Amino acid sequence: MIAKVREGYKQTEVGVIPEDWGVERLCNGIQLLSGHHVIAHFCNTEGIGIPYLTGPADFQQGNIQHSKYTANPSTLCRKDDILVTVKGSGAGKMVLADSEYCISRQLMAIRVIDWDVHFLFSLLKQDESLFGAAAIGLIPGLSRMDILNKFIPLPQKMQEQTAIATALSDTDALIASLEKLIEKKRAIKLGAMQELLKPKEGWLVRRLGDCLIGTPNYGINAAAVAYSDILPTYIRITDISEDGRFCLENMRSVDSPFSGNYILDEGDIVFARTGASVGKTYLYNKSDGLLVFAGFLIRIKVNPKILNPFYLQNYTTTREYWNWVKVMSMRSGQPGINGNEFSQLEVPVPPSILEQNRIATILNDMDTNISTLEQKLSKYKLLKQGMMQELLTGKTRLV
Repeated sequence: MIAKVREGYKQTEVGVIPEDWGVERLCNGIQLLSGHHVIAHFCNTEGIGIPYLTGPADFQQGNIQHSKYTANPSTLCRKDDILVTVKGSGAGKMVLADSEYCISRQLMAIRVIDWDVHFLFSLLKQDESLFGAAAIGLIPGLSRMDILNKFIPLPQKMQEQTAIATALSDTDALIASLEKLIEKKRAIKLGAMQELLKPKEGWLVRRLGDCLIGTPNYGINAAAVAYSDILPTYIRITDISEDGRFCLENMRSVDSPFSGNYILDEGDIVFARTGASVGKTYLYNKSDGLLVFAGFLIRIKVNPKILNPFYLQNYTTTREYWNWVKVMSMRSGQPGINGNEFSQLEVPVPPSILEQNRIATILNDMDTNISTLEQKLSKYKLLKQGMMQELLTGKTRLV
């Protein structure tokens, strides 16, 4: 049964759009420039010549951060050209040029002639994954025709294109300002942590093994299964962020009759014991739900009368701790630290547990503030996605 299209809209090659919108091929409103390789002899990192972009590694976070220059440029893009990755595993990734650059053969530049460039960039950015899916072959790649023949929905009035682009740009600015605020708050917390955890006169050095309830425990060796609300969530090394939080992306569950022996409790800390992330830590937060820790993690239970768990977890983010990890983990050919070795970790602490608790409270309050801002950021990003779905298909009209 064919779904009925609501009044004022029509079915097209690109889906349902307003009747007064059109469907265009990109070739009807752009100029497409192919990048060219610049040999290493003509490249430098001293800032001589024109900045040279070699691929998506130069705009991983959505902003261009180049490292190479060339005094012998080939293809040059302009400010507001849309740069598209056309070769390799990053095919389809794109960024809006903020200046003039020399571009390599891994990139093409879409130069908009007749339309609002910011509208078109938002439209193509929404389809970034589809662009990537169009790349085929042993070495994924997009051809010029893949780009030029792409159909897009287009408001016929430039005023409407610009209104949509402005609304999305305002949301981007809000997101960017919040990201900068979070970055600033993290820097403030880092500075506070370095000062608060720096050993003072009269401080003690406690061996971690003397501050534990029981001995370190290794996690369960079980296969991860698809995430399920009725099974406990699995926490693996890859589920721990660099700043010690549980990552909600790509969550998995564990289905084992022995899972109950490996459930984390309040105050538990897990340490990554092997691999490139050895030493990474996570302090259990009950808001993360029921967590079962995996085999490459070691759990310790800290005696809170001797050592504050949050104080310890913050200490494991310091330079001194990571220097210890580097030395300890490389004593054998394979990077790794076992439970007995983690027990040898020496932690500088105030002699009073009350002072430890005070420091932990200050740092925890900072983390809570950052977490609140991050939740707000996530909401804004979801709002942006919803706005794109509504505005770029004409479901919501601004003009």
